[in-house]
Amino acid sequence: ARPATVGCPRMAAPIPYPPLPLAERVGALDDGDDPLARYDELGRRTKADLLLALPDDWEWAGKRVLDFGCGAGRTLRHLLDEAADAQIWGCDIDAESIAWIDEHLSPPLHTLVNGELPPVDRPDGAFDLVFNVSVFTHLDASWSAWLLEQHRLLAPGGLLLTFSCSGGV
Repeated sequence: ARPATVGCPRMAAPIPYPPLPLAERVGALDDGDDPLARYDELGRRTKADLLLALPDDWEWAGKRVLDFGCGAGRTLRHLLDEAADAQIWGCDIDAESIAWIDEHLSPPLHTLVNGELPPVDRPDGAFDLVFNVSVFTHLDASWSAWLLEQHRLLAPGGLLLTFSCSGGV
């Protein structure tokens, strides 16, 4: 059996994985014999895509970042080193996933539960970077309201990045 954790250079303890039912809420993990390895790989790939999409002069220091629709932290778990220099937030409609992050990855991460419709309980301009992964594929009538909400949450000059589930911006 595989360990329920993966290492992180800046954290003394290994990073736990969420229970499989929480991990699978953000997408099927049935590729191969090790669904948590797949979960980990998808999060690593999203972080790599995020880093490629950021401007060459991007600095994490002092930034406020939101993973909108973070689930149980598939991507956030790979931003724990960056959380030493930046405020890293996640929000999701799934209160159980947010509770898991609060119990296992906070601090350094910050979280909040959002409703089915805007607003998110943060002030205008609260974030320098807002990113989401395959969120808009799950929205029908509310997609434009959520797009406007993410724009509201951006600080002047902030970045909004939207990724598809297959990778890419």
